[in-house]
Amino acid sequence: MKKCRIPLLILVLAILGFSYLLAPIVIVVLAGLNSGDFLSFPPKGLSLRWVIAFLQSEKYLSSFFFSFRLALMTMVISTVLGTMAALYLSRQTRIWRGVLQSFFLSPVVLPGVVVGFSIYAFFISTEFPLVRTIWGLWVGHILYSTPYVIGTVGAALAAYDLSLEEAARSLGASPVRAFFKVT
Repeated sequence: MKKCRIPLLILVLAILGFSYLLAPIVIVVLAGLNSGDFLSFPPKGLSLRWVIAFLQSEKYLSSFFFSFRLALMTMVISTVLGTMAALYLSRQTRIWRGVLQSFFLSPVVLPGVVVGFSIYAFFISTEFPLVRTIWGLWVGHILYSTPYVIGTVGAALAAYDLSLEEAARSLGASPVRAFFKVT
């Protein structure tokens, strides 16, 4: 088997690109380890003072765990809904696939301000207002994150050969078993 060699220019560009993406994270971590009384970069010295203050603050910890629970719930539901939608789209004819993909991926294409205002307007106009509730926040996050799952799973399913699942079904596998074992 022939080894794939990556050209040096591409390797250097990839390292520069990843460094550019990771630099803000490194700066934030270093700023959080600052021993001074105020945020400054570069830090005056390194200390765990602000990390300990964060871990001892009930206000910050409760906010962190609220955000974590919201993200976890959003991830689970978005993954399930997005995977189901991508599977459905991968089995559609070309005409309907384009229309449905445009509909499902519209929150990603539209500016975030437009999507946020539309969700807010919908929430205040419904019979059960969801403004300033955990459910409204959760639904908004799901509506905004599901298209990313649809795009990612849809890209993986673009090269999927449906005849493999059909072969499993013709050999006696139930639709559910064929889906979980083959797809």
